[in-house]
Amino acid sequence: MPVLAALGCSSPGGGTPDDGGIEDAAEPEATPSGATCADGSTLTYETFGLAFFDDYCQRCHASTVVGAERLGAPSSITYDDVENIRARAVEIDENAAAGPLSVNTIMPPGPPRPAEEERRRLGEWLACGAP
Repeated sequence: MPVLAALGCSSPGGGTPDDGGIEDAAEPEATPSGATCADGSTLTYETFGLAFFDDYCQRCHASTVVGAERLGAPSSITYDDVENIRARAVEIDENAAAGPLSVNTIMPPGPPRPAEEERRRLGEWLACGAP
């Protein structure tokens, strides 16, 4: 689970049927979404990115979230500003965005989770350079 540990909140494992736990499902694989920047895209950090990251990522990836409250997200990975997001755009795409090649749902690992249309907008915004 190195990708999960590197990029976001880790969700607790379940155990085995013998111990009353839930059997762990196969981990999804991080893959490029294949999203492209649409001609005339109007998505910007102010109109899309800020709200998306506040709604789905900052509960674990804000610099103000520390220790166990980060739920496994490394303290070195924060999304407090667009520069930090741009620096990790490829990983974010492979774990949370949607496009013609894949719909990536690794992140966030728990609710609230973005709808597929939001993931598609994330892919487009990242493909445009996260303006």
